[in-house]
Amino acid sequence: MISSNSWQFGKLSNLRHFIYREVQIAKFDKILDLGAGELQISKELSTAAKKNVFAIDLQIPSKIPDNVFFAKGDALFLPFSDKTFDAVTASFFFVWIKEINQALKEIKRVLKKEGKILFLSEPIYSERFSNGNTLFEKLYKEGLKKLGANFNIEKEFHQDLKKLGFKTYFKKTEGACLVSGEEIFEEIEFLFERNIIDEKTFEILKAESKKMECEICLPILYGWAFLP
Repeated sequence: MISSNSWQFGKLSNLRHFIYREVQIAKFDKILDLGAGELQISKELSTAAKKNVFAIDLQIPSKIPDNVFFAKGDALFLPFSDKTFDAVTASFFFVWIKEINQALKEIKRVLKKEGKILFLSEPIYSERFSNGNTLFEKLYKEGLKKLGANFNIEKEFHQDLKKLGFKTYFKKTEGACLVSGEEIFEEIEFLFERNIIDEKTFEILKAESKKMECEICLPILYGWAFLP
């Protein structure tokens, strides 16, 4: 899925480091990174926290660095004991989880007392818009829905976290960022590789992407939650 491994990784770096500073990431002894993908954020966390980080994903990454302990597993059934971690992090992850409440229950189970969930970046796709190719934007949103992206992530987060007794600190980014044709092509490939668009549409959008530089507004939900 579109994740921290795509072009958003670099554009959201300042946002993630803001969260690391605000929660004083270095004070946490054990950190778990959910939906870790190719471990880019896991490695970043390890550097920011100055210690090894645990990571979990359904797929085994191509390379596991020395400062990351990787476990293949499901976020709905975390293979860890109760009260193991000081912090659990996720980026572009919950937006793809249908059973958000179950995932949050598992996180609550493995968190130590006063532990935090760090929501490094969850896209609010329902509010995405751009001044670029309207056909691409239409197909992109339709494709995300077909693939199971949660367009109500903001509302569900607040409801589920409140039910579980968490106190939340959430913010949402504003404004648009300039996206190059190369970055847009990455999203076109994403749709094609998952059979959301056919080959003919892919070739049309591929040709157009070379001159498709535009501004995209994609609000990002970020922050943290903890049990008071």
